[in-house]
Amino acid sequence: MTNWIKKTLPVEKTPDKWLIGGYSQGGTCATQLGAAYPNLYSHIYSAGGEIEPTDGSHNSTVKRFFGGDEKEFDKHVPISIIQSHAPSTQSWFSAAGQLDTKSQKNQKAISMAAMRAGMSTTTVIVKNSAHDWHTVNAGMTAQIDLFGTDTGLGETGRQISSYPNLEVVAANTNRESD
Repeated sequence: MTNWIKKTLPVEKTPDKWLIGGYSQGGTCATQLGAAYPNLYSHIYSAGGEIEPTDGSHNSTVKRFFGGDEKEFDKHVPISIIQSHAPSTQSWFSAAGQLDTKSQKNQKAISMAAMRAGMSTTTVIVKNSAHDWHTVNAGMTAQIDLFGTDTGLGETGRQISSYPNLEVVAANTNRESD
């Protein structure tokens, strides 16, 4: 799809102007694809992404989609992909709902791997939300503002601390104090 868009539409072609993002398993996919293809995407957004691809249990996922091969499965785990493409100059922004402790744990773990890989990383908790669209929208609003600033599309002048429903829990950029 990205190649079709670049060939067909009047869009920027360089990865520094591209962001891939998603919610829940879509956040997992965005992290997998973004980290695996830094030549296409410089910016990644994950709202409530999973720590690994899942379809039920870990064992059923490995059996159903990877022929029972744990090593093949591991090639599709976001942290493994991030590690295998380090060092990275990409940015990774993630959000998890305050009431969604599983996503908080996932986003923090992936964030730590992203930091170790050299990515510019920001992870936020969205206050009074869960694994829901409130989390997606609050995180995406901040992500779009930062993306606009990072890419020169437009600067809002907003700092992360100005978003009243966001709490930064992990960062290795100047954004944590912005």
